[in-house]
Formats: sequence, structure tokens, C-alpha cells
Amino acid sequence: TLSNLLGLSSGLVVFAGPACSGKPTSATSYVSALCESKMLRACFLNSSDEFPIRAGDSLILANSSGTVPDKMAQALRCGCDLFWMGDFDGEDLLPMLRAAESGAIVVCCITAGNSVGAIEALLSGVSLENRALARTMLAAALKAVVVQRLLPGAAEGAGAMPAWEILYNTQNVASFIRNGDHFKLPSVIAASASEGMLLMDDCLAELVRGGYVSREEAGKYVSNVARFG
Repeated sequence: TLSNLLGLSSGLVVFAGPACSGKPTSATSYVSALCESKMLRACFLNSSDEFPIRAGDSLILANSSGTVPDKMAQALRCGCDLFWMGDFDGEDLLPMLRAAESGAIVVCCITAGNSVGAIEALLSGVSLENRALARTMLAAALKAVVVQRLLPGAAEGAGAMPAWEILYNTQNVASFIRNGDHFKLPSVIAASASEGMLLMDDCLAELVRGGYVSREEAGKYVSNVARFG
């Protein structure tokens, strides 16, 4: 999935998951891979350097000042084409979407258990008068949502096993986001495996069948027991 996302030249990529799910590790690994795959002009707006990013030959904008929207505006004027936001702040969605629409890649992390929750969390900080605008912009700018969970491995000493949900922004997905029909997204993901999408329930079922995770542990996170069966 991350390899497929390396081909992006613009748009919003969201890494989601509950607390302690490893999403910042995956997100910073993706940003590092982007920086090392080609020369980019990057702006890192995350407040924590817990997971250092390997910049490769990419150029990093430093010493910008002001609020996050101010810094993003300065970076866009400087021609930045990659923004690493770190943990999502609800007030930053519209500036992020404007940057993505201008041709930059915008990457952020958000606390959510699935793709539906991630979309709703993105929109939650937008005022009611701007909600329709935000939905339209998000439907156009979003490229992918990657949801990650960590579960105890079934084998002794196996450590933590990752489980994934992957949503790509297809025409159907964009329509549901624009209209606020987020509850329909799981059915689109489940029917779009050929396009690279993956439903968390299906991933958990595969982990159980492969003996990587116990049925008891996986069952704690299944939303549709019928698919898990």
C-alpha cells in the first residue's frame, strides 16, 4: 500500500488508528520514503520529532513563523510540494485541503478506529457554515485513508501484529463524502478489493485464518460478525 502511495504527486493522505497503534511510525516511514524517492521541497509542521524523517536529497523549509495556516501559506509561496502535519488539529482541515488542491502532498495522522471515523474526525472541527465546502474539497483532495491497529500475536513471543483498513478515494467514495453518506464506505471498501482496498474485518479474518492472531483478540475489533465468520 505504501509503495502504491509513493506515486502520488498531490492530495491528502491520512494515517488513522486508535492510540498506541503505531500510526505515526507508518506515517513518518511514508514521508521518509517520499523524501528519499525524489527531490521534494518539504515543510514539516509536526510539533514532535519522536520519529525522525530521513530527508534524502529533499529540501526542508525551516524558520517559518505564525500559525499553522500562516506557515502553510509561506511554504506554498516558496513552492513546497510536501507537508507533514503530524497529529491532525481540527482547525487545520481547510488549509490542508487548499494545499492539496494547489498540487502538494499533505500527510497527517488522526485518532480513529476505521475509515468512517477518520472522515468524520477530519470534518468535526469545521464550522457548520463551512461544512459543505469542506466536504466538497475533501471529496476532491483525499487520496487515501490507511487505518492501522496492533494486536497481540497468537504465537508465544510473536509481539504485536498489525491489522489494516485501506480506503482509496474512488468516484463512489468521493460521492459519499460529498453527500455525507459516510456509513456507506465500508460496503464500498468490501467490494473494492481488486482496486487495492481492504476492510478491517477482512484483514482480521485473514490474520485469524493464518494463525497470526487469536480469534478472541480479533473478535474485539470486528464490526460485522458475519464477515468475520
